[in-house]
Amino acid sequence: MSLNWNVSRCDQNACWKMREDTKEHEMTSTCHALIWSTMVIGMNEMTEANLPEWRYRLTMTARLFKWTSEPEGGFTESFLRPFVGLNSNASTLTRRQFLDKTAAWLDRDLGTDVKRPAVSKTKPMCV
Repeated sequence: MSLNWNVSRCDQNACWKMREDTKEHEMTSTCHALIWSTMVIGMNEMTEANLPEWRYRLTMTARLFKWTSEPEGGFTESFLRPFVGLNSNASTLTRRQFLDKTAAWLDRDLGTDVKRPAVSKTKPMCV
């Protein structure tokens, strides 16, 4: 399925820039990254009310997986606010689903580098 998105309700200056060489508009890298992040973080709309959750999920995935770099100063609400209105057809996840998905990604990524120890069903992992 294709990712469909709309940024018409966002601050257009944050979404588009003029190319110097062709004098045509192109999408900013920040806008592009936020559109694709809708699939990663399981949020398909950015609103004023859900900015704190966007901050939380973007910061977590950026720090854990280095899939995107955090902007200088972090994913602050003032950094994200120009993109309020962004929406896509990405599937939505509750915070619990997002955390479970993130833990599964981390477990899978570690599994390629670190051999998993056998887990005992009767003995505690730590004492």
